[in-house]
Amino acid sequence: MVTVFKSLPVILMSLALLSACCSKPDDESIKQLSMTLEQPISVPNEFIIEVEAGFDPEQLPALLQEDALQWEWMGAQENNLLLLKFPEQTEEAAAISRLRGLEGVKQVEPNYLMQPMQPIGN
Repeated sequence: MVTVFKSLPVILMSLALLSACCSKPDDESIKQLSMTLEQPISVPNEFIIEVEAGFDPEQLPALLQEDALQWEWMGAQENNLLLLKFPEQTEEAAAISRLRGLEGVKQVEPNYLMQPMQPIGN
């Protein structure tokens, strides 16, 4: 009986993964699975970049040839962190590659949503 209760979380996690793999996931089911597994999920086409001091984000749309690119400072400008939002049709791997190739860009990371941990059974 004790063995069954010890393996219950493993069984539940396996069932969640199996159901996610066997059905076509939509945005809501991906978020739910992510919460179940307590893993962060990335926001499509959103990146956080660290830039060097004095970097002018106004030049980003022209440098990246993305007129619809949106950006905003994350916190104080002195933190040198920008949140970039690319249009939906932008291919993420290509966007990351282009960002990393820019002079003045130190680091590029996907924007992750952190999901709060929830007790099993809710």
